[in-house]
Amino acid sequence: MKNVSPRSGWLIGLALVSCSGCATVGVVSKHPDLPQRRAHLRTIAILPPKVEAYQLTFKGDRQLLDDLTYPIAQSSMEELHATLAAQGYATKMFTFSDEHSREEQAELKRQLSTLHTLLNSRLEERAKRWFPGFHPFTYSLGSDVNLLADRTQSDAVVLLQCLGMKKSRGEFTKDLAQSMLISLATLGGVVIVPYGSVTAVQLAVVDGNTGDILWHADNSADVAFDIADEKRLRKTLRKMILKFPKNAPAH
Repeated sequence: MKNVSPRSGWLIGLALVSCSGCATVGVVSKHPDLPQRRAHLRTIAILPPKVEAYQLTFKGDRQLLDDLTYPIAQSSMEELHATLAAQGYATKMFTFSDEHSREEQAELKRQLSTLHTLLNSRLEERAKRWFPGFHPFTYSLGSDVNLLADRTQSDAVVLLQCLGMKKSRGEFTKDLAQSMLISLATLGGVVIVPYGSVTAVQLAVVDGNTGDILWHADNSADVAFDIADEKRLRKTLRKMILKFPKNAPAH
């Protein structure tokens, strides 16, 4: 389990204490040039999300729940596609298909993995600066975004990360009166979870040309739910992406 600074986990810890089942958005950050750049965002591609789901066993081991990955990824992309379309954007759901050669698929998947790694790195940089509101939100993933933006013919791409952890029945019964310590890398912190399930979501809109992170949101105010609860996850994603500005009218 990765060790992270207690400072970087303050947001989640506070949220878990103060909010349960409230379906609210956590932190929303915007690039200072977003109002100007939004006029040039016509097509947004929703890339395959990074989804991880684990069950904490009676012995404290983390058991990967692979069977949840695909349905969660699909329903998440569908929700983002529908909501951004309602916001006035032309949206594309990018998936790896037989149209891509084996070599091309491998390269696209490698590039997507790189983008998720870079996103987490930038968010960790931001967390180290402590009160991020005191600094402009100017972080970039660089030219690594260009390949997927060009492949999808989009002005921007959406990166989504979902990490879920839940206790097994035995584990939940064993320490019902205690708290569970979980490291949620995608939210950059260590979380004390007094619940049976927790789900962390990171959502970012990235400029397909410059690689700048134009907009980012997390669900740090509403993490106490099961990642397998499709209705709840869709509601969380919808509330988050609705914070992204609507498409600007063409001039």
